[in-house]
Amino acid sequence: MLGWRESHGSWVPPVDVYERADSWEVVMELPGVDMEELDITASKDVLRVSGRRNLPGAGGVALRLEIPSGGFFREIRFDGGVRTEDVTAALSRGILSVRLPKSSPARIRVPVDPPSGGSADR
Repeated sequence: MLGWRESHGSWVPPVDVYERADSWEVVMELPGVDMEELDITASKDVLRVSGRRNLPGAGGVALRLEIPSGGFFREIRFDGGVRTEDVTAALSRGILSVRLPKSSPARIRVPVDPPSGGSADR
């Protein structure tokens, strides 16, 4: 199960999330966003992506504005842990791809004590 949080910033970039056996991949449309304007953080079960898109104005009086600009924030929560030291991100042609390897579930062997006293419970 995934959890989502978005701020009430200027715009909200669309996101796709894929799950694989060993990782999750988050793909986000960020046309016009420079790498210097991005902040990406990952913790044990949360990915946070924020940034800013500044579009150059053409000057004059705007008659129609459909391209959102300004700040944005997305937060995605994952069931299970993320190996934060192995998270990778790439921005290419306006598409951000973040790979979040899953952490291995902690397993311990629980010892079973032998019966004591030699008599079985009845």
